[in-house]
Amino acid sequence: MDDEEAIRAELFRKIEALAVSPESYTDLTDDLVVQAKGSADALDRFEASASRDLARALDQATLLQQREAPGRTAMANLRLSTSPAYLIRADGVIIGSNEAALNRAAGAKAERVEALAYQPDDAETLGALVRGTALNGDVGQGVSLHPARDADDRRATLAVMASPIGPDAAPGALLFIVDPVMRPETVDLIGRAYGLTGAETEILAAFCDGASLRRIAEDRGRSHATIRTQFQSIAEKTGVGGQAELMRSSQAMSRFTEEIGGLARATSRPTRKRFDVMRPGGRSVEVLRCGDPAGAPAIFMHGAKVYSFPTATEAVFRDAGLALYIIGRPGFGQSDPEPDSADRDQTIADDILAVLSQIGVEQAPFLAHSGGVPEVFRVAAKGLAAAIERLVIVGSLPPPSYVARHAGASATMTAALMLAARSNKVLLRLLLSGRLRMYLRMGVARFLAKKFAASPSDTKLAARDDVIAEFDAAVEFTTAQGYGAGADELVTAMRDWEPAIASFPAPVLALHGEEDPVSPLAAITELVAAHQGMTLETVAGAGHLLIPAKPELVAQRLLFGWG
Repeated sequence: MDDEEAIRAELFRKIEALAVSPESYTDLTDDLVVQAKGSADALDRFEASASRDLARALDQATLLQQREAPGRTAMANLRLSTSPAYLIRADGVIIGSNEAALNRAAGAKAERVEALAYQPDDAETLGALVRGTALNGDVGQGVSLHPARDADDRRATLAVMASPIGPDAAPGALLFIVDPVMRPETVDLIGRAYGLTGAETEILAAFCDGASLRRIAEDRGRSHATIRTQFQSIAEKTGVGGQAELMRSSQAMSRFTEEIGGLARATSRPTRKRFDVMRPGGRSVEVLRCGDPAGAPAIFMHGAKVYSFPTATEAVFRDAGLALYIIGRPGFGQSDPEPDSADRDQTIADDILAVLSQIGVEQAPFLAHSGGVPEVFRVAAKGLAAAIERLVIVGSLPPPSYVARHAGASATMTAALMLAARSNKVLLRLLLSGRLRMYLRMGVARFLAKKFAASPSDTKLAARDDVIAEFDAAVEFTTAQGYGAGADELVTAMRDWEPAIASFPAPVLALHGEEDPVSPLAAITELVAAHQGMTLETVAGAGHLLIPAKPELVAQRLLFGWG
């Protein structure tokens, strides 16, 4: 085996490893960038010589590919559930789970249904229940409920429904675990609200975790009569009529405490407002407004990892008299996908025009970040041009030819995505999903520290709690309907969009941090020099996270222009 074949074989091995070890992602992307050597020609030769082997390696990574395949409806059902939820193939392989499931498992993803360790009362095994539902269930018949116990003998209810998986409609099932395990803060809240004693609070917690009164008595070394008396006191204090009503009330309170965090965040930002704009055919578009409600409106074209702004940044926009409208593109957040056979760019342009019409303006400045930059140039030609007063781009993804010439200056994770996106959509999807999975596995703080290691400004910002919270919100927004929208958009971004710059009607300012480790300054400088309508303003002491680093500068350029 010659050196090139050995390198290729090692790369394929690492592709396969992604299916079970997302943390190996950095090794893979480092190798890909080395193999490409920052050269478009080198990558073209590599893909041409290895395409057949690459396809075979991707086929062998079945688990990972299947996680990409679920239909949008099934994945949306997972995301919307506050109970742990799983999308499972008929053979027992778990190919999708929601945030509640991840939180339940402390971040470790179960790979097969047996790892969930639930025993249904009415089936031989959980795997048998899922397999029977997947193979024999009627998609239209809805959810069936099955009492069960977990490995600690606690009661739970399993809700199962048939759910075909992927473009080939392979048999599968959605499994929801509706269990009575109480969050500690829920029990404390109920105890304080109703004046329960410490002992009564502990009894309530055990009861809500599925223990019978007799089991509670045994565990506490008390008589059954004593526990029954204390339980009656709990019922009287909380004003319920029996065990079933107490359980329902406790579960309602548990759901409340699950959601109160989001409510608290919303009330801490009284100038934020989320609303939906209805479009023809029943489509709904998610819109978030932040800043000054009565301020000058501007449109923000979001990226995959930057959707909204930290509290301090939003306060600067508010004080500057700026109202930023963030319009979820099709497939992001709760924005419905574009209609079948519709032109995506046209759909985006029409959605933005509909929002502008609703807020009563014909023209506004636009701010675009990262993957949102190519989008605004593309959609301008779809009837949006007259609505764009000026455009400020931050952390831009340059056109692919500029990326290829300067890939060595990018962070390796980003460079690998950019290089793969040029011509190999399957590899891009694999790398993008691996990146998001590594993000979830590592935790946001560690992920951001690694991504921005080359930028002191970004590293400092990425350690702030408010910035971390916004990255988490952006990932949830990007993956709310699966990985498809983010992957497709990155593919689009890496097609040659430079011709759209020449026909762009409004002045463009590239506001770029000198330390940006994701979008090399050299590539942006070369891009701006090639186009008369563009101006470059480099910002010292700033990196890719320039918006939270220099919000006053961003607001000023949006409101008053430059030059």
